[in-house]
Amino acid sequence: MLRGQRERRAKHYQDPNWVKAQQKYHQEYFQKNKAYIVQKNMAYARLARKKNPERFRRNDRLYHARHRDKRLLSHARWWKALKDMTYIKYGGPRCSCTGCGEGTYEFMTIDHIDGNGAEHRKTLGGKSIYQWLKENNYPPGFRILCYNCNCSRGRLGY
Repeated sequence: MLRGQRERRAKHYQDPNWVKAQQKYHQEYFQKNKAYIVQKNMAYARLARKKNPERFRRNDRLYHARHRDKRLLSHARWWKALKDMTYIKYGGPRCSCTGCGEGTYEFMTIDHIDGNGAEHRKTLGGKSIYQWLKENNYPPGFRILCYNCNCSRGRLGY
């Protein structure tokens, strides 16, 4: 740093108008160039991860170990929200059969109306039925049944 430059810079940082002007400039610059900046940062991150895969794996493991409870809670919230949305789209968490009337949330499952659940699950490739339904905009052909009704329908045919 040049002689006297540090003192001039310190004076700028003490001036609140200068600081606000700089913040505004940087915010506007980021908004104008957001796509480019994000793309550049992602490319840099991909390159760094490619050059040092073991370091990133180690850091990922440490992060996940340190934040295990937070991650589990976040995943549980996500899963509940996904199920809630699915149940809302298919008529609420109440059994769709005529004689049951079960309404306990924990007992509800998704039923394939035309009975092809086993074949459909094989095509999902590890994805849950709830995720698939959301990605396909909740198509017709599914309904909410309690676990007992779903099992008796699948095994006994009624």
